[in-house]
Amino acid sequence: MASEAYERYGVNLWAGISHISSPGLRKWLAAFGVRHFETQEPSDLEYDPQLRVVAEWRDPATLKKDRFDNAVTEVMLEGAEKGDEIGYSWYLLPLARIVKAYSILLNQFAKAGPIPEGMSATTALRTQDYMEKHKALEERLTVKAEEYRKTHGYEPPYWELVKLAREAKKEK
Repeated sequence: MASEAYERYGVNLWAGISHISSPGLRKWLAAFGVRHFETQEPSDLEYDPQLRVVAEWRDPATLKKDRFDNAVTEVMLEGAEKGDEIGYSWYLLPLARIVKAYSILLNQFAKAGPIPEGMSATTALRTQDYMEKHKALEERLTVKAEEYRKTHGYEPPYWELVKLAREAKKEK
């Protein structure tokens, strides 16, 4: 945690704890194994009066990718609120359990396995499903954003990216 590094110097970040209350997001997080919905969220640092921006790193390509990622995530979370599920292919579960057993064996020798310690085979498959859906939607958004850029002569602002991501999701 970032807060741990600051505590050594007497700075206690995240004085308030955030509460995740969105039913759709809570359902998705629960599907990934989350059981506690009180957390320290990185965005809370923006509002911490103890901190000031002293420098800002800027890489246009990375920032563009981040905006696309955020737009896709926002649209997927809207779907969660409307009942979209994160699932997995049930027929892959026996194989995932074998991979999990292999991961546990590797952990015994202080090595990381393909499925992280503390993650179940089912959660690993759900994670894979989420990542595949996210990637597919981001690819469709990329095409739409390029069309927007060609039509308008400039990169779409964030709110347009979200609109385009919604359209891309409907087209799937």
